[in-house]
Amino acid sequence: EWCDLLSNEYLNYVPRHWLQYSPPTCDTHFVFAILYTIIAAIGLVGNGLILWLFVSRKRLQTPTIMLSTNVALSDLLMNLKIPFVIYNSFNCRPSIGVTGCQLYGFIGGFAGTATIASITAVTCERYYTISRSAKCAIHPLSFKKSISIIIAIWLYALTFSLPPLLGIVNRYVPEGFLTTCSFDYLSEDLASKTFVFVFFVAAYVIPLCLIIFSYISIYAKTVRSAKLIRRYQKEVLNSNAAEIVKRSYALTKLKLGKTTLCLIILWTLAWTPYAMVALFGLFGDRKYLSPTLSMIPALFCKCASIIDPFVYGTSNSKFRNEIKCLLKSRRETSETFNSSWKSSRTTSQSSSSKSIRFSKRIESKRETFV
Repeated sequence: EWCDLLSNEYLNYVPRHWLQYSPPTCDTHFVFAILYTIIAAIGLVGNGLILWLFVSRKRLQTPTIMLSTNVALSDLLMNLKIPFVIYNSFNCRPSIGVTGCQLYGFIGGFAGTATIASITAVTCERYYTISRSAKCAIHPLSFKKSISIIIAIWLYALTFSLPPLLGIVNRYVPEGFLTTCSFDYLSEDLASKTFVFVFFVAAYVIPLCLIIFSYISIYAKTVRSAKLIRRYQKEVLNSNAAEIVKRSYALTKLKLGKTTLCLIILWTLAWTPYAMVALFGLFGDRKYLSPTLSMIPALFCKCASIIDPFVYGTSNSKFRNEIKCLLKSRRETSETFNSSWKSSRTTSQSSSSKSIRFSKRIESKRETFV
């Protein structure tokens, strides 16, 4: 059935595993096209807003915020490749050719790895700042260090995304419904299998371990600090005030615990499904690896690009304040415009009414004269 949709060149390029399944219906393609369109729209607005605020607001240009902004930059790059899959889906078949597929796969691997590395860097920086607060006060994160970390992140991403593009090891191939492309995790070649497994460890296992360790350590450190403050306040305050402090401490602990758990779960939900698909393609029974089963995890990865701006961008109080100021300014401008428009309309109506009354007087006098 695929023979009627694809050229011989493209058929030879597609892994045999996907060709054993019937092409999905156009309705299925349209559903994915709509979902990807929504993701692209939200992602472009969210990540674009973070980048625009960082560039246009001097007070946001700090080393720490620069790391968070790098997450938005890599996510924006991820969003920019989505039109490829939308175009394919609306055509109900792969329509971007071999070169387009390779470009799509490269951007996905490059931006995805950079996003994962950036989030890991942001998390580790938060851990270092909180756990080494005294040292950070003396040697805070500088622009030079922040820029060095960002350069290292993009070089790290390039290390794993460039070899398949150049054909050094592995390659970017169509997957699932053949409307998206990724590295070839179905290859039987030993070098390709080794590359994919190393990529899995470097871009998933290590970042996940660092993120879990950092957030749990942040939680533990914050709880210990709050406990010391509570003990001190209990000694100097009366019983009623101590009870209030106790409740406040319990609420803070609960809120921090929920936030920590939420961040870990969000990252895991976004990247684990696709990592498991790649691992399953390497070592699992491939007869259970259907096109739909590979398309849904890929969609989860793209969803991460619309969640990250809100989690890692707006979680910063300076970003939140800037967004509030921006919204307040727009609202005031809108109210001023509406007020001005109503005022001019009232003036116009008043002038019109006076003109009508004046015309009636003239007409009345004319009739009297006649």
